[in-house]
Amino acid sequence: MKYLARLDPIEKLDLSVRANNALRRAGINGVGELLDFPKENFPSLKNMGAKTVTEITEVIEQIEIIEIDPLNCNADQKLEDAVVAWFIGKDGQLYRDFPIEDIELSRRAFNCLKGAGIDYISELLDKTETDLFAIPNMGPKSVKEIIEAINLLVLQPVSTAQSFYNNDSDFGTNEFCRCIVQEIVKTIDVHAAKLYEEILPLVENCNGRFAPEVLAKEIDEPLISELYWLPLLRCAIKETILKQLELNPYGLDKFNLVRSLPSFLQNELLVDSLILELIQDSNLLCLHDQIYKQKYPTVLEYAASLPKPQDCAVLTGRLSGKTLDKIGKELYLTRERVRQIESKCINKAPTLSEDIYALVFQKYDIAKEDFILGFKESEITYNYLSIAYKKGKYLVDSLATDSDFPERFRKAAERIIYKNHVVLGGERVLRSRFELSEYILRTAGAEGLTFEEFSQFYQMLLEDLNLQDNPKFSVMDRGYSNKLAASDHVLWKYGQKLRYYNIDAYDYTDLLKGLNLSNYKNVELSTRKFFQEYPELMSDYDIQDEYELHNLLKKICRSDDYPQLHFKRMPNIEFGIADRDTQVMDLLLTLAPITNTDFAAAYEHEYGVLSQTVLANYMKNFDQFFYSGVYKIDVPMLSDIMAAKMKQLLSKEFYLLSDIRKLYVSEFPQADPKLLNPYTLKALGFRVYANYAIKDQYPSAAEYFREILTTEDIIDAQSFPKEVLNTIAYMSEVYKLKATYEILEYAPLKYVHFRRLNCAGVEKESIMDYCRKAYQAVDSQYFTVYSLRKKGFTHALDELGFGEWFYASLLSEDKEHFSYRRLGKNKLFRRSSENVSLIDFLEWIVYSSESLSLDVYELTEKLSSDYNINLEWYKIVETIKGSTMYYDTITQKVYADYDVYFEEI
Repeated sequence: MKYLARLDPIEKLDLSVRANNALRRAGINGVGELLDFPKENFPSLKNMGAKTVTEITEVIEQIEIIEIDPLNCNADQKLEDAVVAWFIGKDGQLYRDFPIEDIELSRRAFNCLKGAGIDYISELLDKTETDLFAIPNMGPKSVKEIIEAINLLVLQPVSTAQSFYNNDSDFGTNEFCRCIVQEIVKTIDVHAAKLYEEILPLVENCNGRFAPEVLAKEIDEPLISELYWLPLLRCAIKETILKQLELNPYGLDKFNLVRSLPSFLQNELLVDSLILELIQDSNLLCLHDQIYKQKYPTVLEYAASLPKPQDCAVLTGRLSGKTLDKIGKELYLTRERVRQIESKCINKAPTLSEDIYALVFQKYDIAKEDFILGFKESEITYNYLSIAYKKGKYLVDSLATDSDFPERFRKAAERIIYKNHVVLGGERVLRSRFELSEYILRTAGAEGLTFEEFSQFYQMLLEDLNLQDNPKFSVMDRGYSNKLAASDHVLWKYGQKLRYYNIDAYDYTDLLKGLNLSNYKNVELSTRKFFQEYPELMSDYDIQDEYELHNLLKKICRSDDYPQLHFKRMPNIEFGIADRDTQVMDLLLTLAPITNTDFAAAYEHEYGVLSQTVLANYMKNFDQFFYSGVYKIDVPMLSDIMAAKMKQLLSKEFYLLSDIRKLYVSEFPQADPKLLNPYTLKALGFRVYANYAIKDQYPSAAEYFREILTTEDIIDAQSFPKEVLNTIAYMSEVYKLKATYEILEYAPLKYVHFRRLNCAGVEKESIMDYCRKAYQAVDSQYFTVYSLRKKGFTHALDELGFGEWFYASLLSEDKEHFSYRRLGKNKLFRRSSENVSLIDFLEWIVYSSESLSLDVYELTEKLSSDYNINLEWYKIVETIKGSTMYYDTITQKVYADYDVYFEEI
């Protein structure tokens, strides 16, 4: 009978190694756990045979559990009983050592090991198959048996308390040494036990500098330096570096090589000495920018090492570019024999230096001259790749942004892509008619050029590039001016001028939302109406006249989104099916009797068409109504019943004309639609405008819009009908009221009337003072209210407690000191009256950086953190394309110009 406690380890049961290992694998480590385990489940455990189950069952039946009072136990005696033999495993941990007698081996295998002086498993674990075969009388069967037994072993960890040390001092020294070893073997392949033996004397010589609880990562520089000079560890670190480079065939910089080591060994100076040794031993190669790669023989070195002169001659000849036929004639061999020798040599080749290009060659279709230009390699390298690998199919253009390859490969692709480019004014421009034209427009056409002026600039550029006689670059035919006009980088101006305008650099959501083009039905307007009525929008989008607006809308309004939109001769737009004579008649019915000049002015106000154009071209079909300079028209009226019903239905103050017509048709489906016209609406008590009508209790539309904007102290325009918000006259009134600070926008579409602020003691002089003080506080060309505050600007008006939008609205109306544009849901200001351009702003930021360059994500973060302007990185990249700045797709950096980029690379 065995008297044991439930906490006793299963080692006290004296089970066979096989049984012990099987239980350990199942997580059964103590006697109590063994007794609690269902006996019927033993056969299902891994490596648990019938013999082993019987052995364990018999042992369990002999166990008698006794209760032990910990207070009555002799602690020293228990520790002494618990001391076991141990060794350091590959992971630096302590494991229980036991004699090889505990392993189930045949007599022959056991005797061979004993004869070789191997008594414990710690001496056996490191033996390779070769080592075992070197033991006298050891046959293949015994080697196989021993290796299988080793593989089945489950090492049993022991605590430091169970290991043997002479005293507390030994315990601290040994434990600290083992801790160092444990950290090292996590990342470096080295024999832990041997390393322990080499490090232990160094730790013992530290004169107690380290307490047992100190972690290995906290060891000091002197000890680290000594560790580096241990032969075993030094060789292991070199091997680790080479393995890292083997995993990274394109190379690693020193930073990443250092990071591959344990944290306390990450010393650049000491690693430098190892790298130098590896280079001197021809194991390492230093590329440009301190990138290191494993050194392999070149293909020529391999060819020279071939033992057969014929093989060397064939491979060398092929590398130099000779054909199979030519080599065959020189060596008196058939073409097929030469091919066979070449194939044999290539197949037997080790890893060669040129193989670094294997993957890129197999992925991309790169011509020989392009490969030599881009990768700056010899023809021999390309010839080897052509022999050894199959060329890829992808265009090399994609390599410039292929993150599967290192930066220098992508730079090589860039050199190939831009081989036909010229550098003009710090820009890299493709030598093509289109790109050269774009460059002329971008640099000389900022304010507009006639086609003749453009042609003169273009011809001078061709002469500078010595391309004037090349017919591929000719643009003198008038047809090319139409091609330019259709470009997404050009707007037509008044006077048939072309102005450079990067359409892709803008987000047109706010413009299209503000104009609300879908609100217009069956009407013809001039874009001059929009241009005059929406000055802020025009400024935000840098639109300089109605012709540019017409041209821009034509390019951004796709027919799928605006099927009813038809672009007539500039600057007119037709919405749906319009009848110009009907428009004239409707307005005559509203205004007659009226003089011809007054009518032309009214038509210009309603539809945007210049009054002189109206008089010259629009009135020819209305001579029958014209007498002595005045238009007079008599029209049929609605019946009294119909008029009364319409008055009852039209109870609101504002209507779209389209909504009034729907009501009329719904109520009187059989009636003549022509009876409902501006004249009859006027009789119903409405003033009629281009596409809406307002109750005639208001002298004008402006008065109506002014009233709804000023009656209350707090105005939430989001509650107004959508039709009102999209009315040009409404927006015009908003602009006027904001310009005089009668209403102040404290949030988008939310206003506070000045009288509310006045009641709180705010005078308009306070607002002017805020603007003056802000002007004095601004120390940079561009700013936002957020950046101004971030730099410490404060004012008494801050106590009002409004958000940034309110204070930006105050500055927006100070046209004398500031200009602005909406950007990233914010307002960007410029400390001058000059237009605010996103391109200029980005250029200003980049030029303000010390290196004249910024990572595009860093630039995005800077806009957000410094200015509270949130733009997507790709939007910034798109904007930069239309400027002198340069964006490198490989490094994803924005440079002040191409010259700065070129200096960096």
